[in-house]
Order: sequence, then C-alpha cells, then structure tokens
Amino acid sequence: MANNLVEFTPAAASNRSSEETTRILLVDDQPIFREVARSLLEQDGDFDVVAEATDGTDAIEQVFSVQPDVVIMDIQMTVMSGIEATRHI
Repeated sequence: MANNLVEFTPAAASNRSSEETTRILLVDDQPIFREVARSLLEQDGDFDVVAEATDGTDAIEQVFSVQPDVVIMDIQMTVMSGIEATRHI
C-alpha cells in the first residue's frame, strides 16, 4: 500500500530552537498508517504528533486549531483530497 504524501511547513517552524520538538499533524484516511507513522516519529525525541486527521476537511480544521509546524498529508482521501486541503491551508 503506497501513500502519496504532501508536506506543508509554515515559515514559523524555521524559527524554532534546536531544543524544541517539531509539532506534527498526521493526515491519512488509513488508521494503520497513522498509528505506524506516529509510533515511528515519536521514537525520535525531536518529533511530537500533536493531532491526527482522517480527511482534508478535518486537516484544515486541525491546522488552525493546533497550529502544527509540519503537516504530513496523504493525497488521496475521501471527503477532500490532500491536494485540495493543502490549497486551503
């Protein structure tokens, strides 16, 4: 199962100190992908998955709610694609 991912990094992320963790929003309609990605990312102390979303509409709401540094987003999802959600973000 291949995932096509789009990454969005706001300018604010580049102003972080090296001691802070990178706050990540995971967006994918497959729960197993989100679970594995969260586990792998959080093994490294530099990353903190602060929220998950299951489609593009939820991703837009989460971005403005939790203000992550990075969004890791699947392109092909139900309701709204990752491409369309990235345009809105």
